[in-house]
Amino acid sequence: MFLLILSLFFGFMATVSGHSWADCVDWRFTKGRVSWASNDGQCFGWARRFPIHSGFAFGDLDHTNPNRHYWQNKLPKGEPFPCSDRIHGVEPGSDELRATPPSAAYGTTLWGNMSRSVVPGAQMCIRWPANNHALDESAADSPGGNRVMINFLSSQFATDPGQTEFTKQNIASLLFGNCTDLADKCPNPGLKAHNSDLSKLFGSSVDPDCTKYIPCGGCFTVPQRPPGIYSVQWRWQLNTGEFYTSCWDVQVASKQSIPPRQNSGKINFFDLRHEISMKIAVCVLLALSLWTMLREI
Repeated sequence: MFLLILSLFFGFMATVSGHSWADCVDWRFTKGRVSWASNDGQCFGWARRFPIHSGFAFGDLDHTNPNRHYWQNKLPKGEPFPCSDRIHGVEPGSDELRATPPSAAYGTTLWGNMSRSVVPGAQMCIRWPANNHALDESAADSPGGNRVMINFLSSQFATDPGQTEFTKQNIASLLFGNCTDLADKCPNPGLKAHNSDLSKLFGSSVDPDCTKYIPCGGCFTVPQRPPGIYSVQWRWQLNTGEFYTSCWDVQVASKQSIPPRQNSGKINFFDLRHEISMKIAVCVLLALSLWTMLREI
């Protein structure tokens, strides 16, 4: 009986700490390769009111109050809130409602910055913690299971519309288990991670909690939108009808700024002739001015 109670307790603890959220909504690769590891990239934008100075390790924001993941209400209980309001949901998350102005949800001493301006056609990448579900085969077998949907609104709403409107504006479907170092850190992919505490307690030589702190991610193309600030939703379906979301805002610009011309090290003869001509013209004008002054003496 003791072992049964202990098993149920730790099983519950593993469940509540096994959910996920968008950790970074504007991830940029810095080492010339696609990797979600912290030393291979940099984050330039976070979800609304994301606590970047919480002091918790990557993947540990399940333990904050309020926690970071938001588990939406299951249908048919009415249309779920697309972004957490800290009240509704099977498991309410942090406050991710759209602010007025949208920039008010970013950039304080507590929260991360809003993502940088982008143009239609540009690539944006998002990162999230695996939190034990990168290898969840049962979820992948369910319709739409273990997929991340990117919903990018086509209109600029003052407040977030309902989930139906977000769902209509789906622009990408990403594999949740697209993770860094998965093969190296999880040599036995068939082993499930839900009883990690029990395995440690009873001396198992294999830790099935191998994917908790592994970073995952995916990229999408910014759709055609007029200039403005748009709401975007990361929506992960773990099992059929079980959805988790994160929300943020993106500034879409009209055109990409032109980068400064780089010196290639080669001689540009057109520019060289133009520079010489300008110098000759200046010398001629100086000579004429000097000659005029001498005539008046």
